[in-house]
Amino acid sequence: MPLRLCVKICYIWKVVPPMRLVLLTLFVFCIVSANALPAIDPPRAITRFNPGKEIISLNCKWEFYWNKLLSPADLKQTEPVKPDTLLVPSSWGGIKLKGQPIGNKGFATYRLKIVDAGNQDLMLDVYSVQTSCRVFVNGQLMLEVGKAGTTKKDTEPVNRDAQVYIHPQNNEVELVVQVANFHHRKGGFVHPFEIGKPHAILKQRNLYYYLDFIESTALAIIGLFLFAMYIFRRKDMSILYFSLFCLTLAFRPMISVNYFLATLFPGINWGLLLKIEYLSAMLPCLFMLLFIRELFPKQLPKLFVRILS
Repeated sequence: MPLRLCVKICYIWKVVPPMRLVLLTLFVFCIVSANALPAIDPPRAITRFNPGKEIISLNCKWEFYWNKLLSPADLKQTEPVKPDTLLVPSSWGGIKLKGQPIGNKGFATYRLKIVDAGNQDLMLDVYSVQTSCRVFVNGQLMLEVGKAGTTKKDTEPVNRDAQVYIHPQNNEVELVVQVANFHHRKGGFVHPFEIGKPHAILKQRNLYYYLDFIESTALAIIGLFLFAMYIFRRKDMSILYFSLFCLTLAFRPMISVNYFLATLFPGINWGLLLKIEYLSAMLPCLFMLLFIRELFPKQLPKLFVRILS
């Protein structure tokens, strides 16, 4: 408040006694009005469905509740829970709250409301969530991948893709996703979910699986063919190294990215798949180095290869 205005108010208060009652009334009115203001609702994440597209990526801002596993009922209480922030789903390693990174270990809840969804049946493509999640659609639990808990003991890691049929209610779809990770170096979403017409989602997902299968099969065939050649020409070690490069790399498309093998056989141990995934990334590099050393021994010293091995 400016100094002159303060001086004038003090002067009116001392010199004009009737004005004291007026000023006091205004002061009390301001306090009562401030207390009577309605509570401000917490920010909500809302996006619109575009019926002109068959598949829509949900890479919009979601409500984010860190270190809270909230059910749809918890989010509809009389006193609404305030989200920590609104963000586009991604790996937790790049998220900061109050200027501090949250890290990749923990648990969280995401919420998004989709409006103008129409009355047609839709499908939600759930994939690349590290490493366990529950998906609620319009208040109902529709999918559970692994077991999302608040501690490492209560959490069961699983990596697999899944699809959920959605029936919009009142032209809207509410998504609540609980995510927990205590086992993997990355936590949270690797890719945002997608929603669209069921035939389009299934066609796209099957296409990804077909491409992964073709890639793995092609690498395996080349590797086996070269290994058979090496049996008859054992002096040429470059053929052996390149065949091993192809054979070890053939596992990766089936295990990572779209998790085709885990989706096809849900009972496979998560830890075993993770070890195979890491080996399928490191061993091909080693065999490629050995292959290059055989072709160019002077350009790539043996000491360099031994250090990397």
